[in-house]
Amino acid sequence: MKTTWRIWAPAACLLTWAAPAPAIDGVAVSVGDGLGDVDMLRVSLLARQHDHRADGAGWNLRIHWEFGLAYWRAYDADTGVEEIYNANVTPVLRFSPTHRTGIRPYVEFGLGFHVLTEDRIEDRTLSSTYHFGSHLGVGVVTSSDRRFDLGLRYQHLSNASLETPNPGIDFAIARVGWMF
Repeated sequence: MKTTWRIWAPAACLLTWAAPAPAIDGVAVSVGDGLGDVDMLRVSLLARQHDHRADGAGWNLRIHWEFGLAYWRAYDADTGVEEIYNANVTPVLRFSPTHRTGIRPYVEFGLGFHVLTEDRIEDRTLSSTYHFGSHLGVGVVTSSDRRFDLGLRYQHLSNASLETPNPGIDFAIARVGWMF
């Protein structure tokens, strides 16, 4: 794994910092509980958030990008602790009511690209280090200036049957975000 990490780390850093500095306008920390005994911790940079008002419909569509680095950890009785690192780029579509004060609820959907350092964790063979990740989430933005974001997500990663087997992996995720 050390050789893989030495090759992968520079690529992940470039991927995470690909957006121009002025475009980064937030950060989020996520913790997830995966299928089996796989746990996940992710730090994401949030970029280029724009609101698109739906005239007369009472809803906004917000589009933003998440550039994330994650750490997965599992305990296997045979091999002990196993770890995977994951870099992802995900565009997210978020729908929320147009009112501007107090707590603002939202529903979101994201579909992105993930690169893993290993293709297996615990007793699960993922068949590839390249995966697509989709998530469906709900949450609230807690202030009128939209600085704090609390959310829950269900995320599924798989390689879209490009390699077999394709068991994928699912995570239940709690997320806290802060906008600059």
